[in-house]
Amino acid sequence: MQPHSGSPASPVWLIGDSNPDPWAQRLKYPLDDRHPTRHNIWTPVWDRIQDHVYREGRLRLHDRKLFIRNAVADANVKPRPSALEWTNQDLLSPVEWLRSDLHRFQPPLVLAFGQFAFEFVRRALYMQPPFPCQHWGLGNLRRAFDAAIAAFDQNEINVVPLLHATIARGKFLDAHAAFGGHYFGHTGERLAHLLLAHFRDAPIWVGGPSPDQDSEMKDDA
Repeated sequence: MQPHSGSPASPVWLIGDSNPDPWAQRLKYPLDDRHPTRHNIWTPVWDRIQDHVYREGRLRLHDRKLFIRNAVADANVKPRPSALEWTNQDLLSPVEWLRSDLHRFQPPLVLAFGQFAFEFVRRALYMQPPFPCQHWGLGNLRRAFDAAIAAFDQNEINVVPLLHATIARGKFLDAHAAFGGHYFGHTGERLAHLLLAHFRDAPIWVGGPSPDQDSEMKDDA
């Protein structure tokens, strides 16, 4: 499985959780669209975004012009949900690699799927204070999502959390309720408006320019 998909020069990054065991060796890249997880956590949000950007701006996002990677390759290196201190070097090294890549490429919009991926990116960016992953329950994740959208700054790296497995498991109705009754509608519509406001000229649209395909990064996921 390739460690990433797309060019890191893209202004929009998607950060997943970890490689899906035991299928990782048979998939091409993170969030491979042959794996059902993608369609549980991203496709419905993507559909809402596409609907709004087309209706309001006659635009359509190009999937291959986004940069996609996982936080870590091996889910076994993830910390306990209650752990505040991350001491495992097999976890800290990917944090450092991501920190270096974020510093180099400066993507304005980073979408992080789930508690772990969100906290992983926060720590890569030295966002304070750090939290154990379990801190990012539905209520706090909703508040973090809304705050990130409201405070978006085109000149900064903005980390916006989305749900991971929660939206596809037994408490999916609770997840929808936490986001005003319809998670996919709330997140998709707000992300669409953000993209139209700040990314109309970015190389992420069908028919438009592409990110710099010559950019390189470490295979560190």
